[in-house]
Amino acid sequence: MKIYIATALERAGDHNLLRDALRREGHELTYDWTTHGSVKGQGVDRVRSVARAEAEGARTADAVVALLPGGRGTHVEIGIAIGANVPVILVGPRELFGDGAETCAFYHLGEGGVVLDYTKGWAEYVAGLIQPLIAMRDVYSLTSRLDVSPISEVSE
Repeated sequence: MKIYIATALERAGDHNLLRDALRREGHELTYDWTTHGSVKGQGVDRVRSVARAEAEGARTADAVVALLPGGRGTHVEIGIAIGANVPVILVGPRELFGDGAETCAFYHLGEGGVVLDYTKGWAEYVAGLIQPLIAMRDVYSLTSRLDVSPISEVSE
């Protein structure tokens, strides 16, 4: 499957952990923004080019995995995916998925949510969930959250 990983620039390390785990599962990325990192200060044309590539990556993916908390760009990419009817799999700490100050209303649209702590083995666990979650979406529209926290119980 073709996957786009959305997260904050500062989380490039987490992105790469998941990217590598996804590749081991046979998935490919639609676009890997970590190959160039931030393009701020490189001119408007370069920023625009990267923005278009990232938007196309989110729009053409079989699924977008958003590693939360993310930045403004992460949330734009989530919105692009929702608008293109691409499944969004949200991965993040439990407090982001409640009704408190840390949540975002769009986390609750009925797309897939994986609630977990970022501990050892999380990337492999999420990579292994991609295909079942996408298949489940076709049947159940992913209206319920999958709560796997804490991940420490997951065998490696």
